[in-house]
Amino acid sequence: MKRKFLSLFSLFIILSTAMASAYAELTVERSSLIYSENDGAQWVNVVGIINNGNLYPAEEVLVEVSFFDEQGNLIDAVAENLYPLVVPEGEKGTFKVYTLATMPSSSYASHTVRILNSYDIIPSGECSNSTASSDDERSPLAAFLVGWGPMIIVVIIWLVVARIYNGKNSPQQKMVDLMELQVKSTEQNNREAKRLADAVEKVVNKDSDSVDGKDE
Repeated sequence: MKRKFLSLFSLFIILSTAMASAYAELTVERSSLIYSENDGAQWVNVVGIINNGNLYPAEEVLVEVSFFDEQGNLIDAVAENLYPLVVPEGEKGTFKVYTLATMPSSSYASHTVRILNSYDIIPSGECSNSTASSDDERSPLAAFLVGWGPMIIVVIIWLVVARIYNGKNSPQQKMVDLMELQVKSTEQNNREAKRLADAVEKVVNKDSDSVDGKDE
């Protein structure tokens, strides 16, 4: 029973991971930090590549860049909307974020880029035409499977586990059978005890009658 449950749970994890990998949000594939100087001003530039694993094009991507020193301390940060950048579905886009440096170049040892927000460009039904690709036609179904697929899998696993635990070999059924067996055994013991008691009573009454006859 335990092995069956573990197998179902492992299947759920595998399917959930596969669906999550198939529906990846915007991710920063890689980025580089460039320190430059222009007209006496020092600038920190970050250029990188964004990968769109979504079902629709993405726009108005808001990114946050954090800068750290060699000890891992946060020394600077900048957030910027990458408008008018549009990253098509399943493709990549490049970006550049820059800000005035507040510390010497040697202080900027590392950085991280995090996507805070973005908007999907979802085609309107009124604007669709007969030249729409088959991928666009499948998008609503794919969106449904991505949104409800994990929940459907959880429900199926729950039903299977419930059926297993409510079957003839379930722990609950075994407990009921054991209780019924104990009741039957108790009833049989009571009948045997009553039979023995009746036999003893008959013997005692017979002996008592014999003693009374001799006394007479």
